[in-house]
This record gives sequence, C-alpha cells and structure tokens, in this order.
Amino acid sequence: MQPGHSPSGDPLVSVVIPCYNVRDYVEATVESVLAQTYGSIEIICVDDGSADGTPEILRRLEAEHPDRIRVIEGPHSGAPAARNAGFDKATGTFVQFLDADDLLVPTKIERHVRLAQETGADIVAGAFLRCYDDGKEVLREVGEEPWTALVWSKMGVTSANLFRRAAVEAAGRWREGQHSSQEYELMFRILKNGAAVAFDEQVVMRKGIRDDSISGPYDAPVRESYLALCADVLTYLRDEGRLSSEQEQAILDSIFFKVRNLYPLDPDAALRHHHRVIPRRYTPGPKTNTGLPFILTYKLFGLRAAERLRALKS
Repeated sequence: MQPGHSPSGDPLVSVVIPCYNVRDYVEATVESVLAQTYGSIEIICVDDGSADGTPEILRRLEAEHPDRIRVIEGPHSGAPAARNAGFDKATGTFVQFLDADDLLVPTKIERHVRLAQETGADIVAGAFLRCYDDGKEVLREVGEEPWTALVWSKMGVTSANLFRRAAVEAAGRWREGQHSSQEYELMFRILKNGAAVAFDEQVVMRKGIRDDSISGPYDAPVRESYLALCADVLTYLRDEGRLSSEQEQAILDSIFFKVRNLYPLDPDAALRHHHRVIPRRYTPGPKTNTGLPFILTYKLFGLRAAERLRALKS
C-alpha cells in the first residue's frame, strides 16, 4: 500500500477535528464524516482541554469506530494548535480540517478529492451555508482569481476546503496564536509557495454560527486582523512584481470595504488602516457599495467626512 493511500488505492483523507467544549455538537459533526460517500478516510479528533463532557463523547465514538476514529487529548491551546496536533498524526495525502460544530454534505470529500486529482490543486475551496441559531442561512460563494478571492472572502472557509497535506507542511502548518482569519492566513502562505487552487461552487458544508464558536461575531479585532492580512497580500504581490492593475483595484476595493465596515466599531483604527494602505489616487469601485455622493465627499474631504455623511443618511 502506498503511503497516504488506502487498501483500495484511493488517496487517504485525514479529517482533523479540534474540539473544545462542543458536547452538544461534535457527535453530529463526526456522523457527517462517517456518512461520506468517500471511503478512504481517517478521523482524528483533538480534544483541546474541554471541561463539558466532550472527552467522554469522543472516547465513546472512538470505541464504537476503532478502525475509523482516533482521539488525542491535551490542554487547552486554541484551535490552530489543536489542528497542528491532529495534522502531526495525520497520514493522508489530503487533509480535511473540520470545526466541531460544522456538518459536511455526504459527497463533500469525494467531490474535492476528485477535483484535486483532476486539476492538481493544493487547495479545493467549496461554497457553504452559514447557519444561525434563528434558522437564517446565508450562502457563501467561492471563485474568482485566487488572490482576489483571498481578499474578498471567496476562498471558502476551514471546513469547506480540502488541503493537500504536503502544501500545508511546506507552508509551515497553522500559525498558533492567530486569533482570527486563521485559514486565510494559512492559505496566504500556501499561495505564496505557488499553490494551485480549484473552486467548487456547489454547497459542501453547513457552518454553525454561535457566539462562542471559532467563527463567532465579527468584532473590531477580527475585522482588523483580516484588514492587516489583505494589506500583506497587497504588499507581497507589489514587492514580487506580480500585481496587475486589475488585482490592485480589486484588493484596494476589498481593503476600503473592510475599512468602512470597521469604522462604526472603531473609527480611529479604520482611519489608521486607511491612511497606511489606501493611496491618495484611489477611487472606490462598484464592489465597495458606495454611491456617488459618498465618493465625491470622500475624494474632496476624506474618509471621516464621507462616513459622517453616511451616518446622517442612515
């Protein structure tokens, strides 16, 4: 048997699930993996110091499926560290990182392995649904040129994507201590290594959104983190001489859009990011969701005046 392959010859997929106080969710998440139409799967559940009964549920699932599930237990260190701990034990050619309150559709892994094989992709990014406790569902699409997709949140999300193990290893694995935009920061490093990306526009995952989940509310520090990442993308492509005029406009539009979203929460931080990154010659594009009065005020008097105009109209 080849390394990273199952007895059937299909590439093995390692599903790594970090688990922290997810007693009410993790069993359904694991069941969504066991229900996959793709058979060459190993499941690695990493308990991240849970204190709510999660370890007992994981040990029971491991006892019920000893040939499919392994459980690792450790102190609470955060999701990136837990993913790295599971990644170190993974033996698959591909890795499916899965948050413990998300659900995969049954064909997810099969579709993404086939896409990776057909295209040579190191990242397969899938569309998904954000599902809220009140029943609301929001479709998150994927696509566009990879660098543009990275700054416009169109490169999927942790649980909706499939990664080639070697690409994650070469990029240095997950950055521990990264509090938000964790998968986008990882994908940034993978793209810098010349990775190929494939997009799956079909919904492959349902993401649960809770206040205490990994993908909780977008507060000011979360928005600032993504803003900083987008600025790093712009700087990297410019320094490498790889920045087309279309990419520059798209990335600046993304940064400007995120600055405007940050402004109501932390005006000083928004203005600081704007001053540091946005050139004086910049004119907001259609995707920034600005109208002509806003743009004229912005060009003549600056961001603060334009945002005050927006506040008066709201």
